[in-house]
Amino acid sequence: MTESQKFQTHGEFFSVAKNSSKGKNLEYITKDVFLRPGEYRIKIAEGPYVWWKSISVGKEKVLMNLDFLKNASRNITVHFSAMDCETGKDLTQSSLFRIQVGSKWVDASKVDFSKLKTGNVYKFLMIHEGYYDEYFSLLIDWYQDELFITGNMRKK
Repeated sequence: MTESQKFQTHGEFFSVAKNSSKGKNLEYITKDVFLRPGEYRIKIAEGPYVWWKSISVGKEKVLMNLDFLKNASRNITVHFSAMDCETGKDLTQSSLFRIQVGSKWVDASKVDFSKLKTGNVYKFLMIHEGYYDEYFSLLIDWYQDELFITGNMRKK
């Protein structure tokens, strides 16, 4: 998947290709930028992150690969709720919420959330007696650190 975007640098625009074909990470590729020899700073802003990098430009051509989000991840906070899909009645207090950790389903109240990191797939299960279970399998991007999951429970 590639899409063109415009970025501004010192009042001039240049095109950037956004390539997500390499898995879950995005790669931004610019056209060649020609700078006079000297000292420069590069600012990259992505979501809540901002990076500055100082560079020295000489007379030789340089190809730069700046991989700032290589190891970016955050802890995840999860908020569960459940409701009856027909009446809208809140079933949260009497429902069970589970998260798959490894190959086991663990009650959400016993999960160590400090070990759940963004940039992964997590599976969530909502259970309420007399209702069909609700199951979610979610790919959580590196910047998505707070989840609100509501089960719309259907009676059996």
